[in-house]
Amino acid sequence: MPTATNSINNEPIDTEQSSPFFKLASEIRNDVYRLCLTSELPVDVAKGMVDRTILLRVCKQIRREAESIFYGENTLRITYIDQTRSKYAIA
Repeated sequence: MPTATNSINNEPIDTEQSSPFFKLASEIRNDVYRLCLTSELPVDVAKGMVDRTILLRVCKQIRREAESIFYGENTLRITYIDQTRSKYAIA
């Protein structure tokens, strides 16, 4: 079972028992993750990922459960800037 550490006394906290969110059925949690993490438009890796991935940093269990939804159900767009060409060049 995943555990977190209490910031006051460093005692382990069982996140599954301490948060009502983890008592929801996994199907409902996956729906919440999809609402928060997916987009019909491509996600720009340089700009849009930080806002969308903040949920993945809440705790290890959420990251394990939601990471595949973010990376598997979005189209990620990587913008390449060619430093050898003029900024007005059309590639």
